[in-house]
Amino acid sequence: MSHLTLAERYEISVLKKQGFSNSRVATELSRDKSTIGRELKRNADSRNQKYRPDLAQKKSDRRHQEKNKHVVFTDQIKDNETGKSLLKKWN
Repeated sequence: MSHLTLAERYEISVLKKQGFSNSRVATELSRDKSTIGRELKRNADSRNQKYRPDLAQKKSDRRHQEKNKHVVFTDQIKDNETGKSLLKKWN
């Protein structure tokens, strides 16, 4: 799965302003039409429902930063867990 680029978002904006359908925009960008539909719905300006590529990129970046990330055991967490298990053995 590849994410839309800022350049693709600008192209979506231009094509939609020219009156292209989502299917035609998808064909032009070699994307699925549902990708275009989700992009327009998810990233439109909430105040006026207009699609702005710069705002869409910011929204996408923010969602990507806020999503849950895979947690890796740091040395501190490993030491803490090892200490707890040692305490349980000796209690």
